[in-house]
Amino acid sequence: MFKKYYEINIKKFIFLLFFLTISRLIPHEPNFTPIFSISVLGFLFFENISTRVFLVLLSMFLSDIFLGFYSSMFFIYISIVLIIILSSQKSYLIMTPLAPIVFFIISNFGVWLNSDIYSKNIYGLLECYIMAIPFLKNLFISTFFYTIIILLSRKFFLYKIF
Repeated sequence: MFKKYYEINIKKFIFLLFFLTISRLIPHEPNFTPIFSISVLGFLFFENISTRVFLVLLSMFLSDIFLGFYSSMFFIYISIVLIIILSSQKSYLIMTPLAPIVFFIISNFGVWLNSDIYSKNIYGLLECYIMAIPFLKNLFISTFFYTIIILLSRKFFLYKIF
């Protein structure tokens, strides 16, 4: 029994790791990946929050090896960890629209803090957030799109593949 459960979880982990990593590497619209949907809905695949955090951060790190490292990585990763921590079976309906907002606020704060593009005052921070608004649209669309796909295909993924 334990061995079968372990094998199923390893298969799910590898499949999702591959899916998340590739989704960031193939050509796509900026910020249009399933990262946030899996971060919010990870409880459907793994009970252990550490496993969910490890999965998403590992996929981010593996794809960043190919895409390149950047100065605001810490803020990107921290925002994703926060989204995973706040997401559960009871909160996913709230976290689906909140995840892009949490990411937007934290990641763009990191951009403002770590770049010389914006002045280091409230006006520079506001300018940074304003300049990032076009990217927020894709965050919302992709989070809702992939969340719907995952929820609709949940039975298939849980019972047919694994």
